[in-house]
Order: sequence, then C-alpha cells, then structure tokens
Amino acid sequence: MLYVPGDDERKINKALTLGADSVCLDIEDGVAFNRKTAARETIVQALKTLDFGRSERLVRVNPVDSDLIADDLQAVLPARPDGILVPKGIPKDIVDKINAGVREALKDPAVRKRRSNGYASRSPAPSARTAGLGGASSCWC
Repeated sequence: MLYVPGDDERKINKALTLGADSVCLDIEDGVAFNRKTAARETIVQALKTLDFGRSERLVRVNPVDSDLIADDLQAVLPARPDGILVPKGIPKDIVDKINAGVREALKDPAVRKRRSNGYASRSPAPSARTAGLGGASSCWC
C-alpha cells in the first residue's frame, strides 16, 4: 500500500506509475489542516479522471472524533473509491457506524452511478477499513 498526500497532484500522478497494489490518497495526517478542503477536491478529481490501472483506489479519512470525517465522506464517496481507510485502530463498533454511513450514502443515485471516467469499480461498494494492527480494527468490515 502506497500512501500519498491527497493535496499533491504531482505525487498522486507519480504514485500511479509505481505499480502499487493499493494507492491510498490521504486526507488525514498527510495533509495540513488548512489544506483539507483542497485535498478532498484533488482526491475527487483524481478518482474521477485518472487511470489507477490495477491499483486499488483507497482514501484515508480523518478520525471520527475530528469533526472532519463527515465532510471527507461526503466529498469522496460520489467519486467511488474502492475503499475507505479509517485511521488509528478504532473500535469495530465505530467502523460499523462508518460502514452504515457509507451504505446510507450509496442509496443516493448520484453516489451509486458508474465512475465518470468509465472505469468500473472492482468492489461493489466502498467499505471502511482501519489503518491499525490486530483484531477487528485491521480487517475489511
């Protein structure tokens, strides 16, 4: 998995040439607080227009307790990433709540629609995975 700051178009483009199994576009600690909005916009544009090839397209959002995660999800889910990474090994019940929010967002036809660049998603719907070690916090949910 290759993490890339979500506000840096040059690094995102470079990441796509490296053949990583997963490219994780980061909104969390890889992006300064005053660049979060720009990162969301850059990530959405990248997901909609760039060819990630065989790389899984992930987005790491801000922590649940940061008051930024709702804006992160609202911005990136319509661009149909293959998955959402939630940071720092949070408890499974929180991941379940995030997954419920993702499922709710996917009821919106604008979020469900096929990617505008014509590339079909490799997963039926994005889901949350935590960037932690061990237990339920490190699995697909």
